[in-house]
Amino acid sequence: MSCSNLDFESVFTKCFGPEAVADIANKITVRIEGATQGSGVLVKKQGNIYTVLSASHVFKNHHSSDEIGIITFDGMEHSWESKSVRKVGQVDMAVLNFKSKKNYEIANFGNLNKISMGTNSYVAGFPLSSTSVPIRLLRFTKGEVIANANANAQIPDGYKLIYSNNTFPGMSGGSVLNSSGELIGIHGRAEGFFRQGEIRRTG
Repeated sequence: MSCSNLDFESVFTKCFGPEAVADIANKITVRIEGATQGSGVLVKKQGNIYTVLSASHVFKNHHSSDEIGIITFDGMEHSWESKSVRKVGQVDMAVLNFKSKKNYEIANFGNLNKISMGTNSYVAGFPLSSTSVPIRLLRFTKGEVIANANANAQIPDGYKLIYSNNTFPGMSGGSVLNSSGELIGIHGRAEGFFRQGEIRRTG
């Protein structure tokens, strides 16, 4: 799998166990429902306005009149500000806003330049419902980085990390975290099947 190229500064260096990283992922990863379905990450709070970072392709067919809800970890649904969706540069990322007086945790940004092959990676997001699992539950998967494209080997749409985590449709826009619980990418897409049935994903 891979992640969008995020130029994040490291906030802390302590490594956590998977359970602690999962707790962080649960609090910062949101479910997007309505006219479009996907996942997103709380990355900023200014007053009572929260900013959600997601994958741009989640909103490629949206209209300002669409009803879209952002569901936080406490089960509260927040209405998006329809004109707030903005694509981030030339990469597959977008931001949108919602208002709430509640105090939610936001992501700490990690330093992508310090991520190397073999580094643990954690992906969180909300797969689409299916016949076997008819509700959208947060999935948290552990894997490792298997490639990190350098400045001279850019992957289209700003993708940079490739990781081995299992992911599913609907998790686009979800968080990609390191062992310190820092956000190092936004999950975007699966690359497809290759040898021995392994799936590589991009985000």
